[in-house]
Amino acid sequence: MNGNGNDNGVGATYYTDADNSWPNTTLGNYIAQTHWGVKETRDYYAVVHGREGYDDLGHDYTSYINPGFTGNAYWTYATEAASFGGSSTGTSPYCNIDVCGHEHTHGVVHFTSDLVYQDEPGALNESFADCLGKLLK
Repeated sequence: MNGNGNDNGVGATYYTDADNSWPNTTLGNYIAQTHWGVKETRDYYAVVHGREGYDDLGHDYTSYINPGFTGNAYWTYATEAASFGGSSTGTSPYCNIDVCGHEHTHGVVHFTSDLVYQDEPGALNESFADCLGKLLK
């Protein structure tokens, strides 16, 4: 997971932790919450649908937190990553389980159907992401 940079990775800080012990700060809680939501999403697709990554070929789930887009979460097709907005201090996180599921489902939709994100195909894309995001919750 990356944070506090652009959603193309520029300026991002890579957050990982071998023992799952995160800083006891607001930002640390934000990082842990996002990691957990993405893990649950990945596990859901692996166990329930037998998928290995977005593309079913092992592509990892990539997330950006605080990418300079405050108060929203979104999927970026160009970088094949989900971004979860908030401030640089980790406030206003948009990374709860259904939002993680929703945004990463856009990646699955991209690789399985390649629906164009406009008009009716875009509405179907959003609907699939809404439904599967809620399933995760």
